[in-house]
Amino acid sequence: MAPTTPGSGAAHPAGGTVTVQREAHLVTVTWTHGTATFDERRGGTLRSLQSANGEELLRSDSLALTAHRERGGLWRMGMEFPGGRWQQSASTRDQSASIDVTPSASGLRVTVRTTLERRPVRLTIDFANDRDGLVVQTMVAPRLWRTITLDLHATPTFQGVRMHQPGGVVDRPLERRYSPTFWPLHSWAEMTAPDHDVTPVIATAVPTGLHATAEGVVEIIVARNAPRELAYGIVPLLGPAAGYERGAHRGDLAIGWTAPATDAGHTVARDLSALVDRAAGRVPCEWIVDVDDPLVEVISVKAAQRGDGIVVRLRSWAAPKADHEVRLAMSAASKAEIGGAMWCDSSERDEATLEVTDGAISLSVCHHLSSVRLITQPTTT
Repeated sequence: MAPTTPGSGAAHPAGGTVTVQREAHLVTVTWTHGTATFDERRGGTLRSLQSANGEELLRSDSLALTAHRERGGLWRMGMEFPGGRWQQSASTRDQSASIDVTPSASGLRVTVRTTLERRPVRLTIDFANDRDGLVVQTMVAPRLWRTITLDLHATPTFQGVRMHQPGGVVDRPLERRYSPTFWPLHSWAEMTAPDHDVTPVIATAVPTGLHATAEGVVEIIVARNAPRELAYGIVPLLGPAAGYERGAHRGDLAIGWTAPATDAGHTVARDLSALVDRAAGRVPCEWIVDVDDPLVEVISVKAAQRGDGIVVRLRSWAAPKADHEVRLAMSAASKAEIGGAMWCDSSERDEATLEVTDGAISLSVCHHLSSVRLITQPTTT
């Protein structure tokens, strides 16, 4: 195979090179973290994905968009009542596609254009040498009564799904009552596969739904049109999902692989979540409070509505499995230091006083989410 432009053998700011090769209907991208091959005859699907050491990560072609006829139930994330409808209508892997490759700031962008139920579809995949995760964006306008999913066919055999939810990290079974079961995906999910060293991680920029099977298939909802939900096609549901978006729906995802046995702090999943947030245009905040441990992070700083000072919300990725000792201090940019501190609850009611030493506090974080009230004062130096 002869290299083709753009990007063939080109150096990029992130270091290393990203190359593209085209042979007939196959387009192959090689970058620092592996090799990906796309198939134009199969809707531009990802036919092969190999790690840097040559390990194949896919069981079969992936990143296909599939349209499902759906009437009721899915909004409950699991078809929690009989009478719903879920039937595959069409898939991009049954269509031909055009694939374009263009340079990006840190690597290459692969753009796949095809159709789904006679409507245009665009799929972009970003490769960069400074990360091994893939950033995927979908643009599709679903027909009425359609739900669109993006799939991944991974090599491991899954036993469950570990997901981040607003209150912590939970383990889900693959199915509950009905098949398929689409669990609510808040930000990221790791597939649990004890018999494999690495397993896929999916992160999303906005809440959606995710379904996984024991055979290594993951489906993520990227678009949906549900004007009115009915059971058995005639019985209205109480408090149904409603709304018809006539334009294109955008989905932003990041896909990577992690070794759960050595990643107790979900570092890969958290990095992917931050990556897809940046891709969707959400810039991370520079907080005025610093924490000295990466397993505990600041998620908000606000003026107290009850009492004095500011209230800092902390999220611990070690809790509740273990208490975590951390040091909390004001950042240099704040030109302030801590003069007093108290544990408080979510309603900003004080619970216990914390000792302040040299303008900082040490605390043991034992919950996934915690709140601390800080009374600040100007720095004395």
